[in-house]
Amino acid sequence: MNQEARIKTWISRIQLNKVLIKDTIDQNFDGNLSSFGRSLESDELPHRKTILRWVSPQYTGLPKGVKRLFELAQLMDLDPFFLFDIPEDVFSEICHVLPWNAPWGKYHKCLSYFQTLFGLSHHNWPPQELAEETGETWKIQDFIHNARLEQNKYQAFKLWPEKIYDLNKMNAIEAFNRKYQIWYLAFRDIQLTHVQVQPLGFWRPFGMLIRTPTELRLLNFLGLEQRIPCPDSLQEIDFSLYLGAGSAEFRIASLHDFDFSAADAHAENPPTSLYFGFSL
Repeated sequence: MNQEARIKTWISRIQLNKVLIKDTIDQNFDGNLSSFGRSLESDELPHRKTILRWVSPQYTGLPKGVKRLFELAQLMDLDPFFLFDIPEDVFSEICHVLPWNAPWGKYHKCLSYFQTLFGLSHHNWPPQELAEETGETWKIQDFIHNARLEQNKYQAFKLWPEKIYDLNKMNAIEAFNRKYQIWYLAFRDIQLTHVQVQPLGFWRPFGMLIRTPTELRLLNFLGLEQRIPCPDSLQEIDFSLYLGAGSAEFRIASLHDFDFSAADAHAENPPTSLYFGFSL
């Protein structure tokens, strides 16, 4: 089997995350598929018969186009990436042979989302039009690595997921961490002058942090992956980035609110469980 045929075989195994869709139906519609379908029907949203086909156990594909994916993500208040079910071995193989800025749309129109999100960009990253399609705006935090001061080390960071406020059974306001949230990470080489940061190249996405109600998952586009338990009570997320020999600007972005902090560069950083590096 040649390389192109192998890629098509891997791509064919990427499907809708029907488990997550079913969980949404179970939690919000008491497991009633028809009620869920009726709630989605409008002039601008997928017809309920289309939705019912997507969640059917017999359905093994993806929506015909990326617009349908955005609509479903907006209705479920999720980052669109959550709607893809990508087997671990497929993720690893794709990272090794197919760049994330490859022409994904030629394999399936719905996958053009990857090409737009993970493609190299001279301009602002991530693309604002992707957020607008889901009715959101990107929330962004940047970090400057000055290689003149330090290099070739791991830097610890902390993330705090978005807080969602709701009334409990006693009609008291409670704060909950968002159960499903994704953070995308990218960097670009820079030159530091006395007055400004001068970009020297493209924004290059290199990984993701994915939070679910049960685990925290790190995806490194070198093909590396880590998973650790992530109980719902977890208030903060610790991870580390490898800072190399050249100055760089790092960016972390999410469709949902979050807080972000870098550990004191001159303090002894506490160990973290998740590392974006060259090996695990």
